[in-house]
Amino acid sequence: MTRAAARSARDLFSACYLDLRGPDAMCAVAERISEVGLVTFDGLDSRDATLEIASTDGRAVHSDLQANQPNALAALTEPRAAFFGRADGVFAPVFDHAPGGQLSIRLRQDGLVRWHPFTRTYVPPLRTSATRHQQPLELGAGEGYLLDNHRWLHARTAFLGPRRCYRALGNPRFPLPRGFAPHDATAIPLETR
Repeated sequence: MTRAAARSARDLFSACYLDLRGPDAMCAVAERISEVGLVTFDGLDSRDATLEIASTDGRAVHSDLQANQPNALAALTEPRAAFFGRADGVFAPVFDHAPGGQLSIRLRQDGLVRWHPFTRTYVPPLRTSATRHQQPLELGAGEGYLLDNHRWLHARTAFLGPRRCYRALGNPRFPLPRGFAPHDATAIPLETR
């Protein structure tokens, strides 16, 4: 990781950090996850090495495609845009319409996705956008993250040596909006006003 990327990784960690030991931690987590879909924390004792995470806000990818590749966005919102999984997988769009005008994102970049013939041509712009908006997140020993899987894409570097990794799946104790609200395509960007 370059020095600038390492600084950026710590900036993202700091911007999303919450102290889970505080008296109002549950409310703070609920608020942060509902707003931006990402929380970072410390206090874990499962690891003594640094782990690099690559995270991408699905809202940024959607906005990028909306502005620069509208045909790609249209194809990627089709119900059968891709087949995710093995034999028991599902056909699904990359960007799915959720209740209340929200959108959610689903994307794999491994052997467990097969693209519809009409969608294949738009996979390179999708990957380019996801890479362009990728933010490094460097986790030191004892640090972790919690994210909204309907909004954030995430990956990690390879593990080296002994490790313990926890993955927690469950139902939230507080209502979560599914995914993200899309940017208004008709809005004028601030820098052009």
